[in-house]
Amino acid sequence: MCRRSTIGSVRRRRGFFVQADRGQKQAVKEIVDDMLLPQPMHRLLQGDVGAGKTIVALLAAIVAMENGLQVAFMAPTEILAAQHYGNIARLLSQSRFRVDMLTGSTPGSRSTRCTRTSSAGRRT
Repeated sequence: MCRRSTIGSVRRRRGFFVQADRGQKQAVKEIVDDMLLPQPMHRLLQGDVGAGKTIVALLAAIVAMENGLQVAFMAPTEILAAQHYGNIARLLSQSRFRVDMLTGSTPGSRSTRCTRTSSAGRRT
């Protein structure tokens, strides 16, 4: 269960700026409201290409990370995974959060290191 956080508080604490539209703000609010509940959330975020689903997911992820939780983004292709990784790494570059990418083609030693670091809950 998470404590309440808003887009504004995330922006102020981390210098993170995203111009979210009304629908995105509403989606983030609903997700965060669900995160405040003790039971697991079952939610599907859907929208057209370019509608801002990734930003909504990232804002919700930041709330989770602010509460000490780990977050994983999953993508159906390595190309999309690389795009998401690049965008998220850029957006969070000034934050305290570590961003990494693990795909099916990640070399063995790097994959093992990434998995061990994540499993141990290390942020750096």
